[in-house]
Amino acid sequence: MKTILSPTLRYASTLLLLILLAVACQHEMPMTNRLVDHQPPIFPDYTEVTIPPNIAPLRFLLADTCDVDKAAATFECGAERVTVWASDGRSIAIAPRAWKRLMKDAAGKVISVKVTARIAGEWVGYAPFNLYVATDSIDPYIVYGRTDPSRNVMGHTGLYSRCLEDFHERAVLTSDMTHGDRIGPATFSGGDAQRFFLPLSGALSCALLTDSDKIEKLNTHTIPGLPTPTHVAWHPSGRYMAFAVNRNARQDVRETASRIVIYDVVKHELFTSPQLFSDSSSVTYPAFSPDGETLYFCATSLMAYTRADSAKYHLCALAFNIHGGRRFGRKADTLYHSRPAPPPPPRKKSDKTPPRRPEVRPDGSAARPLPSPDGRYLLFTVADVGSNPADRPTSDVALFDIKHRNFLPVDTLCADNDSEIAYSWSNNGRWIVYTTRSIDGLYEYPVIAHLSADGRPSKPFLLPLKEANGYRRTMRSFTHPTFLTAPVPYRNYTLSRKARTLEGVDIQPLKAGK
Repeated sequence: MKTILSPTLRYASTLLLLILLAVACQHEMPMTNRLVDHQPPIFPDYTEVTIPPNIAPLRFLLADTCDVDKAAATFECGAERVTVWASDGRSIAIAPRAWKRLMKDAAGKVISVKVTARIAGEWVGYAPFNLYVATDSIDPYIVYGRTDPSRNVMGHTGLYSRCLEDFHERAVLTSDMTHGDRIGPATFSGGDAQRFFLPLSGALSCALLTDSDKIEKLNTHTIPGLPTPTHVAWHPSGRYMAFAVNRNARQDVRETASRIVIYDVVKHELFTSPQLFSDSSSVTYPAFSPDGETLYFCATSLMAYTRADSAKYHLCALAFNIHGGRRFGRKADTLYHSRPAPPPPPRKKSDKTPPRRPEVRPDGSAARPLPSPDGRYLLFTVADVGSNPADRPTSDVALFDIKHRNFLPVDTLCADNDSEIAYSWSNNGRWIVYTTRSIDGLYEYPVIAHLSADGRPSKPFLLPLKEANGYRRTMRSFTHPTFLTAPVPYRNYTLSRKARTLEGVDIQPLKAGK
């Protein structure tokens, strides 16, 4: 018996068939009218970057300078091929499932990306670009602060945890949960999400110290003669922490002469040494070596510091012993000594090549030393002057080979006339994260770069966001990004309640180092 469809049902079936055909056609790239020999102008710039095999999908948009109304991109790796059409005509947002298919066996291989865009009614095919997938994985989590660029604005600060393998982000603690208190950067012990030091400044004026299921509140304002600690560094044993303390009691001072003290987590005591606590020098940014036997720090003479426009901090190393006897070495070793820059060599008029960038600025000011997990390299920041590179528009990242005592080239990491600040190593020592203001000159954005076994950095890439134009909508800086091997296990209401209700532990008076 022949089935007769009603006109309404026939119309619906025809419409559904047309929709399915249209969707099916969109899985293929459009026919191009012309090809160009340059790569597409995309943001973020993911062209020719090296990425970890467990990173979230890289999503991007075509630059506003292109008169584009439609666009598509094809991602290809081996037998896997995925075509993505821009939902709004500009944004290329590959789906998580499609991205996982591409990345399943992509480690050590190359993903080719071809972008086609309709410009003024004409389909233009751009030269393809590559995504180089490393064999080294990245730590699956990262923690960062999100803050307004105006550091004096209250209520716009918070600590957030993000999974790097997807786009899941959650608030660890925000200022509206601490009655407007400013939340300082959290310092984690060796990438351990369960052990960190989190200072709060304002009405609470304390610090939270976590260790597994234990949360302790420290009364940092009771430290005799020493205001709130900053620039905290954990000893790998978890027994000690080093932090800088400002001599100036005002908490809003950005750059003040400082000293370094060591805090015994078990005894709640402070101790130090003449090299770290002196009336003749300003010492800051402590960092312990992975074996715990060396303390790195930045120092300048107090006489140089009084001339704020010319203070230069040197990078130093001091022996540290936790097994009894003398705790500190007798003399600090200077690894980076700021000196006047030599004049550039004469160049021939016929030489059109750009001058070679030095491995490290010779006359800079060192800050934020970060030893690699294997103890081989020392990543740090070099500003033009002072101890706060975030305030300097020309801060650069530098890399020191501790074994061979020489500096390595980092041209790919640094942009001219913009601020880059180093913050963290991955647990395997193959990835670094730092911030840059090179995107818009105002906000700090997190940038990730791969380092080879011999310390050669690849082209860095911006932390992928869920929306292709996410960085143009955030209107916040991402500060102090830190890699973690696991998510932060504490809920924000738990940390907030502990900060408000726990009875604080007083820190014992400072003792002289042995």
